[in-house]
Amino acid sequence: MKNFFNFLLLCVVTIFISCEKTDLTNQSVSSGYSHGIYVVNEGNYGQNNASVTYINTDSNIVINDVFQKANNRSLGDVAMCLGFAGGKGFIVVNNSYKIECVDLKTFKTVQVITGFTYPRYFLKINDNTAYVTDGNFAGKVYVIDVNMMKKTDSIPVGYGPENMVLVNNNVFVANSGGWGIDSTLSVINPATNKVFTTVKVDAFPTDLVVDANNNVWALCQNYLVCVNGSNFTVLKKIPLLHSSEYYNPHRMAIDQSKTTIYIAEDDGVKAISITALSVPTIPLIARKFYGLDVNPSNGQIFGCNAENYSQKGFVIRYKNTGEIIDSIQVGMIPGSVFFN
Repeated sequence: MKNFFNFLLLCVVTIFISCEKTDLTNQSVSSGYSHGIYVVNEGNYGQNNASVTYINTDSNIVINDVFQKANNRSLGDVAMCLGFAGGKGFIVVNNSYKIECVDLKTFKTVQVITGFTYPRYFLKINDNTAYVTDGNFAGKVYVIDVNMMKKTDSIPVGYGPENMVLVNNNVFVANSGGWGIDSTLSVINPATNKVFTTVKVDAFPTDLVVDANNNVWALCQNYLVCVNGSNFTVLKKIPLLHSSEYYNPHRMAIDQSKTTIYIAEDDGVKAISITALSVPTIPLIARKFYGLDVNPSNGQIFGCNAENYSQKGFVIRYKNTGEIIDSIQVGMIPGSVFFN
């Protein structure tokens, strides 16, 4: 009965939000797009229909295709990530092999960084420097000068580098294998831009989070692996319940207290305490999502629903109890949500 009630509620809020709040082209926002929630919609491979949806957290106004409207052109092919540094947004566009650097107030492009082979994720290191993972075989982490908006160095890492986290002044890189096989995390010292150690976890690590103890959790094909963020030893490996497919599950998030990890498995979103030794069999949210993120300011869970991959998708917001808040129509194949 509870699931049926949630389904009816989801239908109601989906109709309301998508009709009343989406695509308000002429809505003026006093601070521009500098602060809010940003949904990165990957778009269909090869169709140049990637986009960004902006959600103003004060007014709850939603603006789709914000990049296209600001620049009068397409964002490109397969948007992966949006990072923030130096008052600018850095949109990583994977299959267009570029990063669009935008002024956050206007969302107009101020620079385009090119010369990538397979760019994936952006990580701010400090006010002057950021990292970007790149490569589908033997990979690199490119060093980006935030102020000059250009590549200044590259760091060889493992195969198919994906997400990164910064902890204890070191950067952990998940080497997913790309088109090959890898089972490691590269650890970089940003002071030297060198890998100084490698941690073996399990096959195909794709996503990383940092918990309240400054330990790093890696989402792998078969296990959720916890690594000590200071001495780089593996503390525990928790078997996943739905792990038969390559890159499945591939996304996770952590709550604002950094004590509960969420993973998007086939049967739904699982909530796992950082002290747990197993994954719960009953999902917190009984729904499969393409992407998963958590608002660090209030703990709301954002599930990215790509629908059938041929029409506009939705982002569904939940309380940390699993109760639906609303559903917002966004762009094609929403993959990630970012907060600034």
